[in-house]
Amino acid sequence: MERERRKCTDEFKQKIVELNLGGKRQATLSREYDLTLSAVNGWVKRFNNSGSFKASSADYGAKVNLVLSNKDKYSNSAMGKALKISRATVYYREEPRLIDEGIVEAIKDISRASKNNYGTRKNKVELEKRDIIVSRCRIGHIIAENGLVFNYTVSSSKFNNQQPQFVATPGNSRNSLPKRQFRVNLVRELGCETLS
Repeated sequence: MERERRKCTDEFKQKIVELNLGGKRQATLSREYDLTLSAVNGWVKRFNNSGSFKASSADYGAKVNLVLSNKDKYSNSAMGKALKISRATVYYREEPRLIDEGIVEAIKDISRASKNNYGTRKNKVELEKRDIIVSRCRIGHIIAENGLVFNYTVSSSKFNNQQPQFVATPGNSRNSLPKRQFRVNLVRELGCETLS
């Protein structure tokens, strides 16, 4: 049986928390008011921690910044336990990607000098000659972001669009000739020496 999600007011949550602090068990409150036990437990915890029922992201951000600013003095796990935040938020923070305009200009300069013939490998070598270390993957992203198209990436068809010299007709189709005879006829039509 699926329970319908309800939105409770802060006054109602305050009443539930006061009843719990007055000595009524959370399980009894959840049964009497048709609430989930996890909701009642969450309201009581939030009210005891911060005095309100809203999880404030500003408080959370301040806690994370406090941990990050003091990580050379104290261990991350100890501060996380004291501030009641997960260690994962401290250990796995994504650094913002910085794009150095000098790298972009260097790649554009290399492409102009090479007449658009260098790809990521040769660009990496040329950048290393200029004492710039960048991965080939990043070079590829910069190339794509700036719309640089190199000659080897432009598709060009070198094949002749003429009809093939050997055309299967009812008299010389593959099915009507034995395998050896078919190959001999094909070689003759292509202008090569006969097979031995």
